[in-house]
Amino acid sequence: MSNLSLRVVLDTNIVISAVLTRDGLESHILRLALNGELRSYASRAILREYAEVLARAKFRLSKSAQRQIVQAIESAFVILAPKPRLLVCSDPEDNMFLECSEAARADYLVTGNLRHFPAAWKSTRVVSSRQFLTSI
Repeated sequence: MSNLSLRVVLDTNIVISAVLTRDGLESHILRLALNGELRSYASRAILREYAEVLARAKFRLSKSAQRQIVQAIESAFVILAPKPRLLVCSDPEDNMFLECSEAARADYLVTGNLRHFPAAWKSTRVVSSRQFLTSI
C-alpha cells in the first residue's frame, strides 16, 4: 500500500509534539500529512481541540503561529462530520478520534496515548508514532 492510499487520523498529542519538536517522529508524520503524502482526516471537533490545545500558554505559540498551524491542517486534511457518537474510550474526549476514524475508514489512528484507546476500532489500528512509521 502506498503512503498516499493510507488513511490516518492524528490525535492532538501528535500534532502538539510535532509543533514543539521539529525533528521528532511526530513532526515527520505531520509533514507527511500536510504534504498530502497521507490521506489525513479530522472533524470540526478535532480541529477545535487542536486549536484549543495549541493556544495553551505553556506552549508559548503566537496567535499567528496557532492560526497558521490550524489553517494548514484544515486545508491539507479531509474534514468529516462523523455521525455516530461513541462511548468507547476511557477518556470521553478521545471518542471523537474514533468517530472520525470510523467515518474516514482510517487505516490508522496515531496517538501518544495508546492506553486511552482500544488496540483497534473497526478497520482502524491504533498505533504510536514509531509503530506507524515502522509500518509504512
